[in-house]
Amino acid sequence: MLFSIFFLALAAVGCAASIRLWEWGGAPDDSPGRFEAASSAGLLSLGLAVAISWSLALFHVLGRWTLLGAALAVFTLAWPTLARLRTRFTTQFVPTRGHALVVLAVAPAALWVAYIVVRGTVVFPFPHDALAYHLPKALFIARAHGYAFFDAPELRLSTFPANYELLLADVITLDGTDTLTGVVGVLAYLLFGATVAGLTERWWGKGTLHVVATTMLSLAMPTVLLGSGAHKNDVLLAACIVAAAHFAARWAVRGERAALLLAMIAACLAAGTKVNGLVLVGALAPLGLWRIRAGWRRANARASRTAIWLGAGLLLFFALGGIAYAYNFVHLGRPLVASKPNGYGDWRNLWMFPYLAFARPLSSNGASWVPWKHAYWFWPQWDLHFSTYGLQSTLALLAMPFALARYRKAGQATERALASLASALAWFAMLPVSVENAPVGFFEGIVRYTLFFPPILLAWTVAPAIKELAESARGRTLAGWGVAGSSAVYLYMAVNAAIGDTYAPFSFVAAAFVDPKYSRTSVTWTVRAASWVDANAAPEDSIAFDGAFDSWIYPAYGADLGRKVVFLHSEQGEPVVIPPNVKWVAIDRSWSCVFGHPKFVDFSLASWGRYILRGKPLPEDLIVYRQLVADPAFRLVYRDEKANQAVFARIDH
Repeated sequence: MLFSIFFLALAAVGCAASIRLWEWGGAPDDSPGRFEAASSAGLLSLGLAVAISWSLALFHVLGRWTLLGAALAVFTLAWPTLARLRTRFTTQFVPTRGHALVVLAVAPAALWVAYIVVRGTVVFPFPHDALAYHLPKALFIARAHGYAFFDAPELRLSTFPANYELLLADVITLDGTDTLTGVVGVLAYLLFGATVAGLTERWWGKGTLHVVATTMLSLAMPTVLLGSGAHKNDVLLAACIVAAAHFAARWAVRGERAALLLAMIAACLAAGTKVNGLVLVGALAPLGLWRIRAGWRRANARASRTAIWLGAGLLLFFALGGIAYAYNFVHLGRPLVASKPNGYGDWRNLWMFPYLAFARPLSSNGASWVPWKHAYWFWPQWDLHFSTYGLQSTLALLAMPFALARYRKAGQATERALASLASALAWFAMLPVSVENAPVGFFEGIVRYTLFFPPILLAWTVAPAIKELAESARGRTLAGWGVAGSSAVYLYMAVNAAIGDTYAPFSFVAAAFVDPKYSRTSVTWTVRAASWVDANAAPEDSIAFDGAFDSWIYPAYGADLGRKVVFLHSEQGEPVVIPPNVKWVAIDRSWSCVFGHPKFVDFSLASWGRYILRGKPLPEDLIVYRQLVADPAFRLVYRDEKANQAVFARIDH
């Protein structure tokens, strides 16, 4: 449990740093409220964890004691501040008086977090992306004690930003196991809630009921609930983008140095977590222009000051994950390298996705009605890859005209408008993501990239209504019922997420909790080559792996993460050379089989049911298989032709 020491130390330092930061760069007449301070503290804690991890990873000294030593060193430096500010912590982060309604309202979220933490200790990590590149990359970093341009079957493992994987590597390094790696997603979930709460408090003023209602509804979005328990970086990205829009808008209007620094940290963390985070460069540009305009008008814009902040931003960019782009440039000649079959430029998504994403929660049959096709498209609510924003987000969108008419001038109107503009620009900029050779409708997965946008709608609509009711004696009861309703929505969504989660339904979790034999199995796909090897190979065996996009790599390393795995590169068309110490060869090249049928052109229910997993492997997908079939030194021990999975064993072993 060394990771808990690491986390608690940095959390304490983040709290102290937040208070000092606002004292240094905030406005005395406009100090942050309780929730906004918690948001900045969480953001600083995350930034510190990432900066420490990258500093150690760059010099390949990322280890158990270096991580703990760095965390305890910064904790020691912050201790005088912590000791002096104990009273300040009490007033900043703990409600000054008990509030039974609030405690009851947030209880479902506390229970969900507890469930997710326990679930993560008994269920094998999931979903597909976790086993294909998130966890393998984390293991590469942990084994190398640092970051490198790793040899891997696909570019995501070598080129994608790595903040999330670096945090996973911290857990593996500190605790020596992947059992608690799911905690990173839980912490991202809590940070997401804190950033939404901070933004809501800033927009509509200090208070509790309107903040709790908005935050609970945001945390209840199906994709956010599912993401909190999955090994995915989407919730972490959303938290960073919400924070960046919030603090950048505050800086643009008020010019506070603390807000600017927090916005820069959040934006750099977003870019270092996922390529999608780079859209913040353009999305936040109007806010920067607004601030520049205000500075010129007040005659206080100085070139030297601007240059200093730009230099600080560049340093933060590299310290908080941007160094991965530099690695790409050194090794491949460009900072951005798309991982086939991902790309950008499907402009149809700009109008197709918004309609379908917000219309989907109005359907109850696991599909979304597509009027221009006169058909339902496959869109399951409890599959992380194809989940939804939730009905509350759709209703908030429909309520936006009324909220604009009634509340557009209330609260921090200018900040709210600028933050909303930045969020909308970022949302639209992420929509044209394209997937080559995939059916139309694969854009459903964009929901998990854009989880930062629905909280803006909820903060515009739910928060001011609850706030207005709470400020009158007659309406306070109704405000209380509104908070209770948000808690009921959360409870309903959480129960359904627990029961219906495609990758870890409660029935499977209960079985795994009782019987350890389920701890290395998957609900959705039990026949992947790496899983077969994991179940049959000895812990000391060496494995050669032939994979491509979306191949499951991680199970091959074994429960103790100790097996040696080497990768075969058959794309060059030459026969591969298999090292003599390799006992098993696993082949996992399923992408074309899953989505490659020529008639699988869209996500209509008919196409999905008829053509999913009906494609054929490409010629390059069969090179190693055909070579080993003809090699007398190997024998085929497992084959799933439908998904192009195979395992060969060396005969002389």
